[in-house]
Amino acid sequence: MLRALCPALRLRVVNVTDLMVLGESGSHPHALSDDEFTKLFTEEKPVLFNYHGYSTELRGLLFGRPRLDRVVVQGYQEEGTTTTPLAMLVLNKVSRYDVAKFAIQAARGANPEVDSVADRLLQEIDNRIEDFWKFINENGKDPDDAFEKPQLIEK
Repeated sequence: MLRALCPALRLRVVNVTDLMVLGESGSHPHALSDDEFTKLFTEEKPVLFNYHGYSTELRGLLFGRPRLDRVVVQGYQEEGTTTTPLAMLVLNKVSRYDVAKFAIQAARGANPEVDSVADRLLQEIDNRIEDFWKFINENGKDPDDAFEKPQLIEK
């Protein structure tokens, strides 16, 4: 979605499969050194952890890492009732829409191309969320393409 909406936006996706790597250096045998952590997450760029569990779990692991002022952890918020899978993600603010909005807002100050179109893009994403809710209410299920994997582009 982001690639189509805003080709000027540059971001890095890091899939953390072992949460213990996030702990402060030396806190666990798997914990990354400060240098390794910085190589993955940089020293100055905004970072979003979009976590499937409670955000306090990740915040506890990250405690002691430098520059946490630029880190946002979104996680399960116990919002909503049993509904469709994507609706639960939207209600808990961990959906693809929320990640896209974070990326656009985070890039505004650093990327003039993104900044010049950010308001329009954010409105476009909000419109997609409205369309999504309309579809859910009319059909009682997620759209058929809701969980299709994005295509990777090789450099």
